Amino acid sequence: IAPMLAAQVFTPYMTASSKIGLLTSRMGSMTDNTTGGSYGYRMSKAALNAAGKSLSLDLKSRGIAVFLLHPGYVKTDMTHQRGLIDTAESARGLIALMAQKTAQQTGTFWHVNGEQLPWYPPRPQPLKARQSRAGRFFIILCALSNKLSNKLSRTVIADAPR
Repeated sequence: IAPMLAAQVFTPYMTASSKIGLLTSRMGSMTDNTTGGSYGYRMSKAALNAAGKSLSLDLKSRGIAVFLLHPGYVKTDMTHQRGLIDTAESARGLIALMAQKTAQQTGTFWHVNGEQLPWYPPRPQPLKARQSRAGRFFIILCALSNKLSNKLSRTVIADAPR
């Protein structure tokens, strides 16, 4: 919420060709998620990515570009200092990256190393209608705990096809 509140405060003072960089994480990418886990963190970054994309569309007519930025695997307390780059290197890289980006690239997601990151799957092809003789179907219900923790509290699989 804070990045959006900051954008709300500052955008009235921004002119065409201004840029907004939202610091997110590749852990917010649905496409790039190959390890699972970290539900709360992933959800917060995916929400920021969605908000950033919407903000880029809302500000495009004013000539203000919005970029989603992954700082890299940085040596911080969160990574137990096991990152590949330090905070100063990440900051320099993000500043350089923002300087390179153009208004035509608004709403895109970038790694500090200059690689464009995917954050949502491509649009699926329409499914062809298929009837099942037995009318069986597969249902997965997932419920998160009341504390919004990173643990999945229950998975129910009902009437799985054989």
